[in-house]
Amino acid sequence: MNKPKAVSLRPIFRSYQLVIFILTFGLCLGIFCVVSNYTLEVMPNRV
Repeated sequence: MNKPKAVSLRPIFRSYQLVIFILTFGLCLGIFCVVSNYTLEVMPNRV
């Protein structure tokens, strides 16, 4: 039994890899923005 799906899944996996990379980058960027905003709000109160 040969699996024809295994060959067609390769380009789909590559595009999914790109999507996952973009999602991870966006998530990290969002967390960075939230953390930086929180620090900017908290720092003046401590000083």
